[in-house]
Amino acid sequence: MASLLNRPLSRRTLLAGSAAAGVGLTGLAAGCSSEDAPPAATPPGEIRKTTYMTAFGLPGREAAGAVAKGKGFFQEVGLDVEILAGAAGEKNYAAMESGKVDFGAVDWSGAVPRYAKGGKAVKIVAAIHAQTLISMVTLPSKGITSARQLMGKKIGVGAGAAPKSVFPAYASAFNIDVAQLNTVQWQEVAPDQVPGLLIAGQVDAIGLFVAGTPGVRKAAIGKGLITKDQDLVVLPYSDGLTDLMGNVLTARTQLIQEQPQLVRDFTNALMKGLDYAVKNPEESAKILAQQVPETDPDVAAAELKIMKSYVYPQDPAMPVGFIDVNRAAKGAAILEGVLQLPPVDVTDMIDFNFVPGGTPAANPSAAK
Repeated sequence: MASLLNRPLSRRTLLAGSAAAGVGLTGLAAGCSSEDAPPAATPPGEIRKTTYMTAFGLPGREAAGAVAKGKGFFQEVGLDVEILAGAAGEKNYAAMESGKVDFGAVDWSGAVPRYAKGGKAVKIVAAIHAQTLISMVTLPSKGITSARQLMGKKIGVGAGAAPKSVFPAYASAFNIDVAQLNTVQWQEVAPDQVPGLLIAGQVDAIGLFVAGTPGVRKAAIGKGLITKDQDLVVLPYSDGLTDLMGNVLTARTQLIQEQPQLVRDFTNALMKGLDYAVKNPEESAKILAQQVPETDPDVAAAELKIMKSYVYPQDPAMPVGFIDVNRAAKGAAILEGVLQLPPVDVTDMIDFNFVPGGTPAANPSAAK
């Protein structure tokens, strides 16, 4: 079997967007943990090629694929995986719908509206983040410590990104009057330009993944905006929206129909890589740096440490990647309300045949 460990990935495919920190809106055998799940059987000598696109770039928080590759988890199940740096939102979906990419990480807050509007060329097969990582980030000097204090402020976000579209639901969770939402001044830019808005003093806060804050903090320290003893002020959406997932793993619907075992093997191996990455952040950051030379290992490790608490399901008995069907329905309902979407059938949008932990009928929370 050809080794995947010693073959470096293409700089073109890996480095595109790898330094970006903006947000644009990757399992285990059912019921097994990443530590005891045996690799799926693969005929001797068979190597299957596939492609995976991260949600956005290749920072530390996107290290699951690189770790699965570097630790040989893909190789164990006979997969040769090309990892592509995602560009967020529509570009990721376009790559999958065209057949150029088999698997992709996308934000749940973007997946639901796309499905509701007829986008059924891909299906969700696992959760990457059990909780949404969307947050508002600001500097201590801005004096913002609550969602209510964001009213009337200038906020920078990626164009078309979830921090803005989901903001009404986030504000509502803290009983903020709808009329006050109009006082927020939004500045939309390319996702990779979002952190720079805060560092340059052009906005009061930015919409960002929680796990993306280490890079922003490093830049803020470098500019003298905070000291090495200070932290950024982070207001996670998950404090108010507890039923929203973060990134989810999707697969092309046609691939699911034609090669279900490949989908199952890839999902299991990636979730194993994700589990390993957040449990071993320093080692995983070094693995990422071997494949993406521009990686700052300290920042990457810091991102993985933050992300750990967002990865694991609320039910500790469930494996990484598990999706609670009832919680998914509640999360979809939140987005349906704030975005005025038609009802979404999460049991069709999510293919529970591949979700780690079993089908809805087997999920403890699904018998309602």
